[in-house]
Amino acid sequence: MAPVPARLIAEGTYVGSVDFDPLDGSGRGTVRAIVTDDPDDPSLATWATRCARLDTCSATADGWVLVAPSSPDVSGANPGLAGTRGYYLGRDGKSVTLFAYNGTEPAMGGPVTREDPVLDRDELVQLVTDPGWFDEKG
Repeated sequence: MAPVPARLIAEGTYVGSVDFDPLDGSGRGTVRAIVTDDPDDPSLATWATRCARLDTCSATADGWVLVAPSSPDVSGANPGLAGTRGYYLGRDGKSVTLFAYNGTEPAMGGPVTREDPVLDRDELVQLVTDPGWFDEKG
């Protein structure tokens, strides 16, 4: 996934997904991204307090990072699907959420294609805090 073009940020939200194969023999998995730029995001007023109560959330100089399990299969068709969510909320209202799954087409109960989600915790943190999501050269 490339940096979000400035013209999309101006509209407020970018959503995309890709089936990612790390080429390590473990199989593909879907990665879904939601990127927003909303300086008036109401959660900015309460997120510091919420984050402090969560073991999986930490404060950074520029915002907050949360990594937690994600339930990908809303249909219940494939209980073997597993996901992990990485979420970054900047103090400026910019946010990045990445969902990494152990299968493809997770929202539709798609097949499990690997044992673990395609991105681990450290990779999610690195990706959601990358300022390149808001590179305005687009």
